[in-house]
Amino acid sequence: SKRWVEILGNKIQRDLYSAFLIKNVKENLEEVNIEKAQKEFKNFVKLHKEEIERIKKGNVKTLKCMGF
Repeated sequence: SKRWVEILGNKIQRDLYSAFLIKNVKENLEEVNIEKAQKEFKNFVKLHKEEIERIKKGNVKTLKCMGF
């Protein structure tokens, strides 16, 4: 599905990755702060995996467009 992308060997849900990039945008709101994003990526992947598992295991309502 195009709702998922592979980044550095990690299967990431596209919309969550977009949110991660937005979180790491520079103050000018025109570009991603690469250093900040690289520093925070490992934690993002950890939290992403935890959230995907929580969604899969629980009664969490998701939109079909999220690719679940």
